Amino acid sequence: MISGFYYEFISFPYGYRYSMPLGILWSKNPTFKVYNNTRLYSILRDNLDNELFNLLLLSPIDPKLYYFSLIHELEKRMNYHNGEHPVLDKELGAWYLCKPTFKDSRDKVDIYGCKSFKHLIGSPPPYSRAMGCFVELLVIYTKVMAGIKPPLHLKSYLEGLNWCIHRSSPNDKDLQRISINIINRIINENDHL
Repeated sequence: MISGFYYEFISFPYGYRYSMPLGILWSKNPTFKVYNNTRLYSILRDNLDNELFNLLLLSPIDPKLYYFSLIHELEKRMNYHNGEHPVLDKELGAWYLCKPTFKDSRDKVDIYGCKSFKHLIGSPPPYSRAMGCFVELLVIYTKVMAGIKPPLHLKSYLEGLNWCIHRSSPNDKDLQRISINIINRIINENDHL
């Protein structure tokens, strides 16, 4: 991985049937932010002193898994090992392990590092334009849902992302439908900010 780049994963906290997309800024000590109105924020806070607590991270092959995680359908589809964590299925993508450690808290955001980070199983998928555009769309969606005001030219930016997703995944009608659904939610939520 390249230092200074964000990598997008789906996080699965040990001991919880819960998942959430999570961007990790890669460096010698990888870091990530968690907003205070998410369940992952509470889960991490509840486990600050738990030395056995870990996050499983999935780098999925199918970008729709990010969406299914965001709406909390993914964790219902997973098989669990002793109720602790999902069974590692390399058909879904590459799996990693992060031992989170609290670093800082500011502006309703907690910052964590991965005290240790290691690859467990599976191969990372090749990068696709559709995945990049779809993940960017989900980043905007999660920020709007967290109450963060989006960029000024939001509608034209969303149109560009939608065009990118449709053009780079011409045969994936589900991904195209989901992207339009997310864009409508972003616009509706943004009208309330």
